[in-house]
Amino acid sequence: MSNSSLLADKLVFCGKTALEIAHSFNDANIDATRSPLSALPKRPLPDPTLKQLAGRLSATTPPIRFSFPAHLLFHGDVRHKQTLLRIPHRCTNTPKGRHFLKVDKNVYAASANLALCQMADEAKEMLDLLLLLWEACGIYRTDLTWMESTYETVPLTSVRSLTRFMSENPKIHGAGKIRRVLHYVRDRSASVRETQIALFLGLPIRYGGFNLGLPQMNHRVDASQEARLIGGRSHFRCDLCWPDQKIDIEYQSDESHEGKLMRIKDSRRTNALISMGWHVVNVTNNEAQSLATLERIAEHVRVLLRKRSHPATRETSIRRLHLHRRLGIARDDLALPSSLQK
Repeated sequence: MSNSSLLADKLVFCGKTALEIAHSFNDANIDATRSPLSALPKRPLPDPTLKQLAGRLSATTPPIRFSFPAHLLFHGDVRHKQTLLRIPHRCTNTPKGRHFLKVDKNVYAASANLALCQMADEAKEMLDLLLLLWEACGIYRTDLTWMESTYETVPLTSVRSLTRFMSENPKIHGAGKIRRVLHYVRDRSASVRETQIALFLGLPIRYGGFNLGLPQMNHRVDASQEARLIGGRSHFRCDLCWPDQKIDIEYQSDESHEGKLMRIKDSRRTNALISMGWHVVNVTNNEAQSLATLERIAEHVRVLLRKRSHPATRETSIRRLHLHRRLGIARDDLALPSSLQK
């Protein structure tokens, strides 16, 4: 590819741009070559050259797509200004090891784990970092890691991969932040709403959650012979699952559960799981948006899990309200719980 003549020095993408490039390789089912870098570029690429390079990369195989402004990593003491096309990030130490994807000659991108560390270092709140990590370990995308919402995708990383990366690179900026919250992250969430509900139910009370323990996401359950006859399948995927207690929460999204045929499939699946001794709890989007309704669902799941009940104080209710809204679940036109209406 001839675009290498554009670059007198290396170009290293980082942060969200690196995640978008990793998604581009995943979409093409290609494992990008991982390379070490002995040194980072001394300055970010000029805007006209960056725009020309982006056009050429989008025409390659696989097509490399990323949004603007692009996040660029460089080494040096001089601070460079942000423009409409680029956000420079100054790095004083080049990370050691094969933590860079080779995009083209002289063009690299931080690996997903390294890019997440870079983004974690700039995250202002724990919840923002959790939503980012859940998406990176999930099978969906939003504008946190991509350019539009997409479902049934390949994960950027996993909890195990992040754990290993943090252990091997404890001094990388952002690694400490991720290490402190990683036990609140699960693999294979299929949508941002599943992530939001899981965090609301699973986070400790001090963060506004119900302290039910985080569920396994899209956990595979093999069907018994009777369940196969009822559900017509050899196995099922449970959206939010506590497998030891045989509890499955199914999020009924507005997009994927419309139509008579889908309702029939959902009913057969539910009946098949019940035949194996499972408790199935359905949550619609409208129910999730109502804090009062979601609290009642959480209380029902707590009883099924045989978890200890915690006193309902005004402080607890305020924390739940804050978490519900900060997660982005709440609808403004829905009434507050009775405990907060005084």
